[in-house]
Amino acid sequence: QYARNLEIPIMGTHHSNISEYMEHYPGMRWLAPIVAEYFRHFFNFLQAMYVTTPYMHKYLADTYKLDRITELKVWGRGIDLDKFSPSHRSLDFRQRYGIQPDEVVICFVSRLVPEKRLDIVADVIQRLHGRNVPFKALIVGSGPEEGRMKVLPNTTCAGWMTGDDLSIAYASSDIFLFPSAVETFGNVTLEAAASGLPLVVESDCSGHLVTNGFNGYGCQAGDFDAFYEATLSLLTDTKMRNEFSLHSRK
Repeated sequence: QYARNLEIPIMGTHHSNISEYMEHYPGMRWLAPIVAEYFRHFFNFLQAMYVTTPYMHKYLADTYKLDRITELKVWGRGIDLDKFSPSHRSLDFRQRYGIQPDEVVICFVSRLVPEKRLDIVADVIQRLHGRNVPFKALIVGSGPEEGRMKVLPNTTCAGWMTGDDLSIAYASSDIFLFPSAVETFGNVTLEAAASGLPLVVESDCSGHLVTNGFNGYGCQAGDFDAFYEATLSLLTDTKMRNEFSLHSRK
């Protein structure tokens, strides 16, 4: 209000699709359009707003028509390739969590909340286990869904990690599975790619970081079968997994 009163131009940045979170909580869907309208009203006071990806630029323009009043611009981001690197792979880390040197590890990193589509992660793990496919799953993060993940077969929940521990966790894994469809950029996907992990991610939100058949797979939001098949193909094809791993750093 201070800036408006003095006619000072206001710039903002966009980082979260809060309204879409409502879709993942029972009894809260009715709030989604109300929350969306509130944020559109707020954003309309900005002269310029920086968004994270070209996809988010198009999404906000097409869905909420934000570009009619506010100038939308893309503000990309990068990552420290020394902090997140395959060089941090650690046999000691794997042994600490009961992972043998030759076991293939599927890694998920995020807050453990419904909108991150942990139902898809759980489905992939259960189906792989049901087919007797050898693997281990490493869940890094904390939240209300942690109890649900702890009871999954072949799964270790490592809790919340930051700093060197997080870098080591990525690099000591083999596949990154991240089906969330509410990301505005997907920092964890970028961290995983920098750590040399093949990616199995949602095709819109994280699609700018994956090239199908080159460094991973982009799957349609909510497509349980696509996430399962993509993960299975990487688990069972060592040559392809190693090639994708090298490509992820590019």
